[in-house]
Amino acid sequence: MMAPPRRRSTRAHGEEINEPLVEGSHGKGNIPTKQDGKQLPIAWVACSDDDVHHRVDLKQQAVEDALRNATVLCDDIQSAAKDNKTLLIGAHPRRLFGEEIQSWIAEIDEVKKKHREYEVLVGVAGATGAGKSTILNMLLEMPELLPASNSEASTSCACKVSWNNDDDPEHKFIAEIDFRPLDDLKKELGDIFTLIAESEGDNDESEAEDYEDLVLQQAETLKGIEEGLKKIQAVWGLDKVALKGHDATSLIESDKEVLRLLGTTHTIYSADLETFSDLVKPYIDSSPTNEGFKVWPLVMEARLYVKADILQHGITLVDLPGLSDTVESRAQVAEKFYHKLGVTIIATPACRAIDEKTGVKLMSNYQTLRMQLDGRFEKKKFCVVVSKMDGIDCDVFCKGSRQAKADEALQDDLADIKSLTEKSATIEAKLRAEERKLNKLLGERQKLKGQLTALKPASRKIAKGSASERNRQKKVDIARTQNKALNGPIHKQRTLVERAGAAKRENDAKLAEHKGRVFWTCVRMRHEHIAQRITENLRNQQRVLCQRDTKFSSAPKDDVEVISVSATAFRDHLKGRKPPGFPSKRYTGLPHLRRWLENAVLHPREMHLDAVLNTLKRLLSGIQRWAKVDTGGRAVVFSRETVENRLELTHTTYTKKLEDILVNGSHRVGKLDPFADQLKGQKNCRKKSAMVAARWAFKYPEDTSSTVYMHWATFAAILKRKGGPHKTRTPEVLEYNFPDTLVVPLLESILPKWVHVFHQGIPSTEVLMMMEVHDLWDKYIDELESEIEKAAASIAPHIRDCRQTLLNVEHEIRDRVRERLEETTRLSSTVHPEFKASVKRELEPMFNECLQSIKGINSFRERRKYLQTHVRDCSETMFGRGYHSMKRKHQRQLEQLPASFAKIATFGCNKVANHIALLLGNLDAVNGSTESQVMSDQEASFQQRLGASILQWTTDWHAPKLAKRQRGIETWEIPHEYFHDEDDNGTNHEASNGESDADGEGDGEEEDEDQDMEE
Repeated sequence: MMAPPRRRSTRAHGEEINEPLVEGSHGKGNIPTKQDGKQLPIAWVACSDDDVHHRVDLKQQAVEDALRNATVLCDDIQSAAKDNKTLLIGAHPRRLFGEEIQSWIAEIDEVKKKHREYEVLVGVAGATGAGKSTILNMLLEMPELLPASNSEASTSCACKVSWNNDDDPEHKFIAEIDFRPLDDLKKELGDIFTLIAESEGDNDESEAEDYEDLVLQQAETLKGIEEGLKKIQAVWGLDKVALKGHDATSLIESDKEVLRLLGTTHTIYSADLETFSDLVKPYIDSSPTNEGFKVWPLVMEARLYVKADILQHGITLVDLPGLSDTVESRAQVAEKFYHKLGVTIIATPACRAIDEKTGVKLMSNYQTLRMQLDGRFEKKKFCVVVSKMDGIDCDVFCKGSRQAKADEALQDDLADIKSLTEKSATIEAKLRAEERKLNKLLGERQKLKGQLTALKPASRKIAKGSASERNRQKKVDIARTQNKALNGPIHKQRTLVERAGAAKRENDAKLAEHKGRVFWTCVRMRHEHIAQRITENLRNQQRVLCQRDTKFSSAPKDDVEVISVSATAFRDHLKGRKPPGFPSKRYTGLPHLRRWLENAVLHPREMHLDAVLNTLKRLLSGIQRWAKVDTGGRAVVFSRETVENRLELTHTTYTKKLEDILVNGSHRVGKLDPFADQLKGQKNCRKKSAMVAARWAFKYPEDTSSTVYMHWATFAAILKRKGGPHKTRTPEVLEYNFPDTLVVPLLESILPKWVHVFHQGIPSTEVLMMMEVHDLWDKYIDELESEIEKAAASIAPHIRDCRQTLLNVEHEIRDRVRERLEETTRLSSTVHPEFKASVKRELEPMFNECLQSIKGINSFRERRKYLQTHVRDCSETMFGRGYHSMKRKHQRQLEQLPASFAKIATFGCNKVANHIALLLGNLDAVNGSTESQVMSDQEASFQQRLGASILQWTTDWHAPKLAKRQRGIETWEIPHEYFHDEDDNGTNHEASNGESDADGEGDGEEEDEDQDMEE
């Protein structure tokens, strides 16, 4: 028998055609159709030209619909599997629930797990007091979730906030608290006890050039002790005196509860946010207001799970303690998260962002270099958030800003404010005067009322007509007449007061509007100034790192986004208040930050959804074929064993061919050498390293224009801490890390080549590899069809019907190859830190020797010279060892790549074999059966449920019920103009020009109070 003509795929490279969900005759009539009777396409396949937001929404809905329907199918199958009787499917007897369907259910579970665990880590970093926790709370729209302090750091550990998948109403909020290991806590306590011992011992005056130096050194030590005692007081309740006789070990062992907690994980559940916040606070809040039970010094990491909208589709917010945290365990936690971050947010307060020394320099050169090596220093993966934008003195700003002085509209508003303020004083004075007149008249009436009360007759009966009675009545009549005479003046005076009040309210409203506009204009101008300076600074940092080699450009195409926010103003809007100067949430900057963050994760999120949907599409096609086969009246006669044996050789052959392509691709990846510029970097390292070491002693080492030396005691403290990290405890908090600064000039030489390899070379290799896979895959499916035609022609049409599904398995192979290569790129962020670790190991003995061998007067100068000389002489050795350490770790990762790709090859061909096995299992039941058999009620019910779930899944994909996307304003950036009555959709509602007619107020007759004065 001749084989049928080869049916080549009509797919473009790497893409599938928009085919119906299931090929062949079966199932038609159930899928939704257009008006012309043609079948609707799969919505998530046909949306490739749509807006990216709509595409992602559609694909997200498709995944949710599929997993919901797949869960129903799995439940029905597993429920029926408990009955070992033979079931009739399609009116043919066969045993269900063999290996093929069990494998199908297992794969559904695997897809669910993959989708549930998908996340993009968003790291939020910044200095103490930058407002990170408050910003996170506002993004979550949960103001009380994370602790925030206005005075000092309140978050004591790394906090990770993710979507809560638990639907138990009692578990709406979940926290997992990881406590520090014993050795880590013992080391920190040991450092505290060492400081206490140093403070109580004899000071070595030989190192100090004067007593002022000694005083400064003692102050530095005492502040370190104070911070340590704060932690000891929180956990053990002991002060410095009570610590006598203790060391780190005895202190820890003195509390059995502390010993029990160390190294464990504690879980908290709550149904209420306020209760949850109170329960979590003792573990993560280090602010002084946290009273009672406190264990925050023992906590290493906190993971919170909440149902906040921004987290629903994979975003996980991480509040990091900082890579230079002086507590080793928290620094390690930050390092663990850092290489996994998909997006980075740097927070800085507005007041610091305009400061030359602390704000504009948001990151050290090492942090900048690291982000560029990891490919995260670009607009879609990195932004700067300027917090506390409302902290501005408009008077000072307007007087000191040239832009403010040149802005005519702003100056007009300031003039109007001055005029309205003066007018307000006049109106206020007039209102007070009119109120005094009114009060005087009301006082006269009150006096008359008192007279009438006094004129009431005594309790004893007075004879009418008596002289005393006539005299009393005369006085009453006079008082009543006088009271009536007051009605007109009081009414008139009340009208005057109301008019004055209305004028005051109108003037106050105009004044508030002008003040709000002036405030907002100042905030916006300062934001533009800050954004410009930050952008220029980051651009300059990149330029310095990239200027040595332009062959491989690593500079981003766009400037980094700078977003100013006011978390307090946003919180006021959440609570129903309208803060001055912020007429809607949009002015607070939080909607802009949220939209930027959602856009930043769109690309990885869409790639994840595509990978999940590619797998689900094959699984749906497989369950359709397994559940029901329509032979169309064609005879089905074949031997399953013969067919499977014949196909096995084809599967084996093409598994090997596919493995060869992928493994060869992994070898091409291995030949992309990110260390090709080693000799170039080593050439000038002596001079560069000596220059870096020469600046270690400066107060601002990264500011090459600064010539101010740090204090000698600070220099000694840094050396004692092995070069850092070290934060000064002076009012101007400065951070030092000698190894970091030395790594930059030694490592920057590999930056261009590194970026080229991991962010250009590997993606290009992937494209070439998948072109080869594409061609091979078409041949593979063609050969399978040919072999089946030879072995059993009667089932060939059924195999051809599922051709497109088999071809689409290539997409799953592509997804897995891409995921593995992305993992290789991501793991590269754990390779270059090896260079820093190696350099740090080389420097530690040098720092120790410098401290021990050089003491006495002029020791500061001698130590500086010692380090410059020794760093220069050892630089090539440090450079070589650091590179060797990086290469070794990188090579270990590359060695795992061929085996991973070989598994992907086996995976792809196995999925084709499994899909054919599902079909053959069903066809095998039809083979030789008779139509006379009748299904039982139980069996009919099972088939009906199965068919309904499959049809619902199919319908959901062809005609999804996607909620209409909310379309707000086109941009969520903070507005340039100020509209005092704008809603959160950006709509300006003009204030009503109609004014209440003051003359009409109180036109009714003054209430006659004679009734109050009757006897």
